[in-house]
Amino acid sequence: DPNPPPVMDVTIRLNEGKQFYVNRITFLGNTTTLDNVIRREMRVVEGGVFNTPALKDSIRRLNQLGYFKPLEGKPDEMKIEDTPGVDNKVDVTLKFEEQNRNQLSFGAGVSQFDGFFGQLSFQTSNFLGRGETVGLSLQRGSQARQYQVSFSEPYLFDRPISVGADVFTRSYIFPLQYTQKTTGTNVIFGVPVADYTRLFTGYSFQEVSIFDIEPNYLAAALLNPFLREALLLDQGGHRTVSKVSPSLIFNTVNQPIFPTAGKKLTASFDLAGLGGNTNFYQVRSEGIWNIPFTPRQSVGLRAEVQYVRPFGSTTTLPIFEKYFLGGEYSVRGFDIRT
Repeated sequence: DPNPPPVMDVTIRLNEGKQFYVNRITFLGNTTTLDNVIRREMRVVEGGVFNTPALKDSIRRLNQLGYFKPLEGKPDEMKIEDTPGVDNKVDVTLKFEEQNRNQLSFGAGVSQFDGFFGQLSFQTSNFLGRGETVGLSLQRGSQARQYQVSFSEPYLFDRPISVGADVFTRSYIFPLQYTQKTTGTNVIFGVPVADYTRLFTGYSFQEVSIFDIEPNYLAAALLNPFLREALLLDQGGHRTVSKVSPSLIFNTVNQPIFPTAGKKLTASFDLAGLGGNTNFYQVRSEGIWNIPFTPRQSVGLRAEVQYVRPFGSTTTLPIFEKYFLGGEYSVRGFDIRT
């Protein structure tokens, strides 16, 4: 062919070196956190093949805990050294700087939702260095009162099975509308299904009361059958909500407090009915993206979609299950429920 195509074959011959194995993994600086809490997040193990991507994955998982100052792979934080006297083994040393995960706060303030309030709360995200979370919260204000005790265990029996529970009572005064009081408990159970993906199943039981309805609001409810039913006027102002809530969460956010990279995707479904007198189903999805654009700056995006609908004997959703926008917990700059 006088004009052969400009194509050539390339052959690369590789001669693999010796495979390295992990001899010892040593942790330094974890004065509070127990070694097994760190070791269960490691994706390289003593006696196993040394794997650089697996070590990087381990660093990401440790940073996600939030127990330590974030590891960045610097020489003073992570050392990989040949094991003395052995030619195919390495020792890995990780040096940590504990962060105080115990939070005791008390004080007073004012907010659009709570009004004037005083509060006392304690929470530790690393109870006794075991990775457990314990919380106690007391708050009382002119518009809201909240009391809650909570506990969660991320590794039940040292297996990647998470369990948690809380007991609470809350009451809110919605100005010019009504007062709502809720007492109940939540229990949640979670297992891993893939890297950075967990499946949760929760159960919630709540007793909800609507009372002290403002006279003008009550007069409007008596003329509107849908609002009348939503305010539970014909049910004695009381409802029981018993629901099961499976959810799937994918989370690669690098740090829980000051995230700079990674994303969190959540899909959940609530089914209320059995054990209560309120029937509805709810679908929710949420996406959170942290996008770095310089070594020290990033932008965060969040999107959320929700849908709820009653079924069976519940023809109108109670007002506390309806969607409202406005206020500091949803869309800032707009009044509550506007």
